[in-house]
Amino acid sequence: MGAVAERGDAISLSDSSEPVVSAVSGVAGVPAPIDGGAVPSPSDPLDEEELATRAGTTVDKIRDLAKLGIIRLRGAGGSYAESDIVRARLAISLDGSGISLQDLGKGIEGGHVSMDFADFAVTAPISLLGKTYRQLAEEVGISQDLLAGIRWALGVSDASMDEPIREDDAELLRIAVRGVAQGFSDDILIRTLRVFSENVRRIVDFELELFRTEIERPLLEAGMSEQQMLDNMAMMRGQLEPVSIRLAYLLHRRHEEHAFFQDATEHIENAMTKAGLAERRAPRPPAIAFLEVSGYSRLSETRQEDPSDFPVRLGDIVLDSMAYGGRALSVLADLVMLTFPDPTQAVRCALHLVDRIAAAGLPTARVGMHAGPVVVRDGEYFGRTVNAARRIAEYARPGEVLVSAEVVAHCEPGPVSFEEIGPISLRGLAEPIALSLATPAT
Repeated sequence: MGAVAERGDAISLSDSSEPVVSAVSGVAGVPAPIDGGAVPSPSDPLDEEELATRAGTTVDKIRDLAKLGIIRLRGAGGSYAESDIVRARLAISLDGSGISLQDLGKGIEGGHVSMDFADFAVTAPISLLGKTYRQLAEEVGISQDLLAGIRWALGVSDASMDEPIREDDAELLRIAVRGVAQGFSDDILIRTLRVFSENVRRIVDFELELFRTEIERPLLEAGMSEQQMLDNMAMMRGQLEPVSIRLAYLLHRRHEEHAFFQDATEHIENAMTKAGLAERRAPRPPAIAFLEVSGYSRLSETRQEDPSDFPVRLGDIVLDSMAYGGRALSVLADLVMLTFPDPTQAVRCALHLVDRIAAAGLPTARVGMHAGPVVVRDGEYFGRTVNAARRIAEYARPGEVLVSAEVVAHCEPGPVSFEEIGPISLRGLAEPIALSLATPAT
């Protein structure tokens, strides 16, 4: 992967012999489109009809944009560039949000704003096709119910079925067709798309937050104009886009391999046990922990610190759970839900996090933990174990790590000590639950 090097006021990627993936499919590790969908070459010139189709508008609108200087003809043949797709779609979007095309044209003519950043912002602009969602669904054999579910998962359910379909949505429909052919139900296909879409959106939201706080805001505070900042941001985005795509691919492959090995190991162990060639290991239930930062709401109300900074700092700290084999399932302001395959490591991690949070100057944390079977659906965890862990966390006092008897029973001796508190009746639980206070072993 190319090294990041400073060049003037922008950041560029230096040349490298390592492959850096392009946003254009089929280059350096990005799979080609499903069923051979065409990928236009970034260097192909566009006539006004093709530009209108790919921008989702009319030829007359393209001519209006050209007259206003928002897009411009290039070359002797009077053609347009691919980046004019971005210019046209962005201008139409601004028009819909209250900035008229005429006012935008005046701003460009007066030198107050420029759309030239579009030349650098994306490596392969997303185009619209000359077909609607309804037409393509009928063409590839997608049912109306499945199409509605796919559009819901993508967050475009309010748009008309008769609007031009995006090229990436068209490929998603083709992927759905392949899934149907392989025997997957509509429900499974929609759930899969929803889980992918929601988690990728979280990544993109973080990228936007990172750009705004670490790049855009410092540039503006240093005296750079909005236009200068926009030009720099667009150039950096275009250069970093292939890196983020490659990063997502590598991390997905890494986690998928881990999940495959875990699943294969379980099935091989079962086969060996049934054949009498190995003894079945005693199953160790997963541990669920809830970590809550006490006093967060009070500090937010008094504005002693920026409230929005707390979840970020807390989220950074709980990443330490990965060193203990765990992972954070959710970080909601002052509450974190974590899961661990090993209760011993879960308790060690909880004690570490309480100390780490205190050392970071955040309000005192408390942890509640339970071990037992859980129900996992679409990456979400449910069931009595989850509910009990949450109630134990509510009962814990600041600075405490309280665990159930199930956690104690499956912990290895040595790393931690437990002080029995006794059966406690907790809100939301039908029966009292035996609790213990966990402390580091002396």
